[in-house]
Amino acid sequence: MIGIPILVADDDEIARCLLVENLTSWGYAPITYPNGQAALEALRQPGAPQIAILDWNMPGLSGVEICRQLRERQPDQYTFVVLLTHRDQYADRIAGLESGADDFVTKPFDPRELQLRLRTAIRILELQAQLEEARDVYRHEAESDELTGLWNRRSLFSRLTRELANLKTPEDILSVVLVDVDEFKSINDERGHVFGDRVLRFVGQCLKQASRSNDVVARHGGDEFALLLPGVDRVAAQNAAERFRLYVASSDLFGVEESCPISVSVGVAEINVNCASTPDHAIEMADKALYAAKRSGRNRVEIFQRSEPLDTPGDFRLFT
Repeated sequence: MIGIPILVADDDEIARCLLVENLTSWGYAPITYPNGQAALEALRQPGAPQIAILDWNMPGLSGVEICRQLRERQPDQYTFVVLLTHRDQYADRIAGLESGADDFVTKPFDPRELQLRLRTAIRILELQAQLEEARDVYRHEAESDELTGLWNRRSLFSRLTRELANLKTPEDILSVVLVDVDEFKSINDERGHVFGDRVLRFVGQCLKQASRSNDVVARHGGDEFALLLPGVDRVAAQNAAERFRLYVASSDLFGVEESCPISVSVGVAEINVNCASTPDHAIEMADKALYAAKRSGRNRVEIFQRSEPLDTPGDFRLFT
């Protein structure tokens, strides 16, 4: 079984060998470097050890300077740093802590003391990993729709705001697609809300499977879903919307014994730098096309296109 990797940097070969001997006997996997510059480069690499034992005094780059540069860069993965030093004065410890060191061991080191300090380092890193995992779970819950697992309305508008800000030139485009489940109220009334929830999960999964990896698929609210298609014009968006519509209509989640034809109406709006200035405007444009699809008989795609600036009354034209 491979032990926990620990980076060791010391220009004294005898000290390195002694550290390696002890670390190996405790079940760790030491990785050694003879100078500070090589150690810093290694610690900046993806998958670098999360524990480093650094000699304070090394040619080129000291252990204190390595700490300082590590903390300034703030890498995604935290490194627990133990400084190994002959210095044991109060001022020295303050200087080491100010550089970002987590712990100290005085040379010549006591093997038992170092072993206990490394156990403390592992406990701290394990607690940090648990906190980061909990943070990721809470963030996902805050950004996701509980029923479908898709992005929720707040996340949709946050991403739409960023996408609109990225529209710098007339060539930059974004398509917004709104999808509404046809006759959903009747489904709920006739089959019950539990069955209705299954329909919503089913449609959400269909949209997710039929979309690209960089598309945003969200539950806009109720029985309505929204998709953001970066870099897609209205022609390509219409084709994508038709693919979404057909995918839902041809999929069968429920089986013959629960046969319940599902269809969706879809509204599409192409957005560019001269179009919508806010997420509300962009959604309104797609919503007008969706309303036209509903009014025209449902189970169809309607495309919205502006003919004049958004703030001009009556500037909407619809294309099927």
